[in-house]
Amino acid sequence: MTDWKQVVIDKIRQQILDEHPTTNNFALPDNLSRKLKTYMSLREDLILCIKIATELKNLVEKGPKDDTQHILTALWSSMIIIYGKCFTDASKAKKSKLEIKHILTQGQSSLLDIHEKIMDTRHSYIAHRGDNENDQSIVFFKQPKIRTENPYTEYQIKSLRANNFGIENLERSLELLNTVYSHVDQKLRKDWEKVHNDVMTKYSPDELAAWLIK
Repeated sequence: MTDWKQVVIDKIRQQILDEHPTTNNFALPDNLSRKLKTYMSLREDLILCIKIATELKNLVEKGPKDDTQHILTALWSSMIIIYGKCFTDASKAKKSKLEIKHILTQGQSSLLDIHEKIMDTRHSYIAHRGDNENDQSIVFFKQPKIRTENPYTEYQIKSLRANNFGIENLERSLELLNTVYSHVDQKLRKDWEKVHNDVMTKYSPDELAAWLIK
């Protein structure tokens, strides 16, 4: 284990001890926790996405205001990035990722459409710079209409950048997020049962004691 990773793991272990002082807490070894860790992390990401999308929808419903545009942009970008992360993997470890074809049925075409819209926005706008419908701009220069002794020329850019999908698509986004969450939660519960059965039947008290966080 690299030094930086050990530092982070030690910090997590201490946080577990601080947050759960009244229980004995056991750290599952990698061979047992690998799949659980993936689905539990996915579930946490989706819970965060649902909270973000709900807040974004509430702000959009209140109507656009100049002093909230940066908040809309931050929330929208975060939702797209975190959701997209559930379906992509750029790490060398090649951890498990979700496949939308395993989640949605043929009768859920509207949810598939919004999934593709989110992923396309991630690839073509949020994660990369390019010419797309979400980001258009004009560079212009201006000069005073009234002549002065010291005329000036000033160059500026005026952009229109999307920061939400609109109420209808945000509602569909929430429906999609809850559907994906339910899929992950079901997968996770099945793995929980299997791991718990293995822990209770295949390991001795001495082996379990070695996992104790202290």
